[in-house]
Amino acid sequence: MDVDELVAELEASVRRLQLRCESSSESRCSSRGHHFRDVWWQFCGGVIAGLCLVSDAVMRLAHETHKHLALDALLQRRCLYIMSGVSRYEFTHAVLGGEDSVWRAQRVPRRRRVAVILRSRPPPQPQP
Repeated sequence: MDVDELVAELEASVRRLQLRCESSSESRCSSRGHHFRDVWWQFCGGVIAGLCLVSDAVMRLAHETHKHLALDALLQRRCLYIMSGVSRYEFTHAVLGGEDSVWRAQRVPRRRRVAVILRSRPPPQPQP
């Protein structure tokens, strides 16, 4: 692949991204319950990326049908996380707050949470 082809592919990828900014205050404990397919699911492709801007957070991934399969991940301030494939389609995810906001036996204090969320657009549907 030459440089022009690479640039064209990158530009096309950027045009397929959707951007959303999420913010929650300390009074809401900066948490969002487990969700899998929110109102955006039908408009999204197979990749979701998040950029945590202001504070650390703990995200829990739990398998949709096998609830004993769960993973907590520390999302440090200024980190980028990407969910695709199995983590996108078979696991719910939640940003934990309050007493549940714990990473390796240490409480993660919650402050205002601001995250930039990028979602790939779904592939174009063939016209009938």
